[in-house]
Amino acid sequence: MKNTLYILIVVAMTLSACSKPESLPAPGGEVIVNYSVAVPQTRAVPDDAVNYVWYALYDHGTGTLLKEYEPVIVIGGRAECPVSMMRKHSYKVVFVAQHFELNGGQKVPSYSVDAQAAVISMPRLAVANSDNYDVFTCVDEVLDYDGAEPGPVELNRITAQVKFKCIPASWDSFMPTASSLALEGVPQSYNLLTKEFSATAVKVEYAKASLDNGQPCLIGTAYCFARENISKAELTLYNNSRHIVLEADSVPVEKNNRTNVLFTEDLNNL
Repeated sequence: MKNTLYILIVVAMTLSACSKPESLPAPGGEVIVNYSVAVPQTRAVPDDAVNYVWYALYDHGTGTLLKEYEPVIVIGGRAECPVSMMRKHSYKVVFVAQHFELNGGQKVPSYSVDAQAAVISMPRLAVANSDNYDVFTCVDEVLDYDGAEPGPVELNRITAQVKFKCIPASWDSFMPTASSLALEGVPQSYNLLTKEFSATAVKVEYAKASLDNGQPCLIGTAYCFARENISKAELTLYNNSRHIVLEADSVPVEKNNRTNVLFTEDLNNL
């Protein structure tokens, strides 16, 4: 069932975080550069959604992977990320801050990272109404490294957030308890070195999850990669006894921005 909607606003959510690296000498002509990466807070402490920083070192000219590092936990809003560099060499240091689940001692990221290709992939299966799919990246370019302290780097959000809302009468009459989502036309991947989304698009399904009764009229949220628009959004809204399906076409999205979609019908009558 397709319903009339209005795209209300796209509000920029500019967030930045700087790292202040320190350089220390190491044997063999190498220098250990200690990046202290500040990570934006995405959820109330201590259960912040972005909880680890993955990072890797690449050759500046060829983009060849030189070293992939173990993800570092975020403590007090920062991750300490040491990198070994050779003097007179040029590098790109890539950082990805995102949510990791701990599963049997293994760190499982929300977005898989192909270190060799320097590509991060959009998950095809996710969970609705979760902050765990926010993600930030940055690239620090180091030219002819001379052992000095590099300048600060800034993490940038590469996802868009889409929020689906209903009118108060619908919230009060339908009394929704959970929702699930499907978004079509989402970029399949993001190249960490070129900072470009892929032309290939995929459908992402967000599993059913509870709604926050403390946020009336908010009936669904999702994070996703964003190029220009989502070709189709489908939201399934549940109360304890039944469900309804709401659809919207060509929803505008942009990284580091929030799009609010308002369904204006009385949902209890659908």
